[in-house]
Amino acid sequence: MPLSAQVDNAALEFGGVPEPDSAGWNLGVEYLSYFKNNEYYSPINPGQTWFGMQVLPTLQFRPAGPLLFRAGVFMQREYGSTQFTDRILPWFSLEYRTQDWRFQAGNLNSAVNHRMIEPMLDYETAFYRRMEYGMSALRKRRNSEWETWIDWQRNIRRNDPFQERFLIGSRFSGRLLGGKSWSLRLPLHMTLFHAGGQINTGPEPNVSKLNTAAGLRLELAEGRLAFETHLLHSVDFSPNPVQPWIDGHAWYSNAIFRMHKHWQLTATRWLGTEWQSPVGGPIFGGVNNYDVYLNERVRELWMLRLQYVREILPGFWFDARLEPHYDRNLGRAELSHGLFFSYRNRLWKGTQQASQRLPSVDPNTQ
Repeated sequence: MPLSAQVDNAALEFGGVPEPDSAGWNLGVEYLSYFKNNEYYSPINPGQTWFGMQVLPTLQFRPAGPLLFRAGVFMQREYGSTQFTDRILPWFSLEYRTQDWRFQAGNLNSAVNHRMIEPMLDYETAFYRRMEYGMSALRKRRNSEWETWIDWQRNIRRNDPFQERFLIGSRFSGRLLGGKSWSLRLPLHMTLFHAGGQINTGPEPNVSKLNTAAGLRLELAEGRLAFETHLLHSVDFSPNPVQPWIDGHAWYSNAIFRMHKHWQLTATRWLGTEWQSPVGGPIFGGVNNYDVYLNERVRELWMLRLQYVREILPGFWFDARLEPHYDRNLGRAELSHGLFFSYRNRLWKGTQQASQRLPSVDPNTQ
């Protein structure tokens, strides 16, 4: 298994159910049981415990070679909730693929599938906002990968008392140099968040925020060791900003070592100045959304993450992680740990009328 940026989130991904051949169909299921406990004491992020499960049964149908239609029902249960289920939502997706491209409309393969660095896009959205709606395009070639998407989070109609919300994201990774046992890559990330509207009547001010990141990643020892660093920039170009900072920047660096086939150790340093991101990991930002007097202009974190990830059976994943960090402003260490089980596989395969297959696509890019 190749090294992942930061931590390995393969167990949290959407997709991975084997697809039908041309003019075929199958019935699949995706299941995630998650426990993520953040024992934080910082006023910026007081911590949160996520404990629950998600189930997505899907019917996949391929009417023609490059087309794939998926329909299902997404269900989520948060343990301890007084409701029978916390979310029941329809799930529809239409994909068109060529040898290098994949276009998706409807529900998107979301959250960690976008493979963004955590300060840009919080991987914990897999627990509290798994569903994304919109369009995406992915181009995967031998030495590069580029994805862009729009996630339309909320629409409005005339005189609605709330705002429309959407997120545009883009990610690129290209190989600059390399040999058989090493490579130097260029990772680029961008998110644009907007909340507003012209036909609504709500009192909230319009919000527009841009976050970017550019870095270098060096992989050695045939992918068992990696060093990467990213320079990040945040810009709040809202008409009337409500946060104290307009421009921010940060350095985000990781040293990643795969000690064994299933073990990964990651050392991380974060140094942010006036950094803010509406969709990034809240632990990295300096804005306190509950008390403006508790904002932190500079945040410095040192992290050490130990993770065990294994596909025990075909489609059945186990993930255990221990993620302590030291908050320099707080002057103390804080702890986070998680335990995840997921299953993604085909339950029933329908009769096929042809044997033509779709061009091969790595499921990890979905």
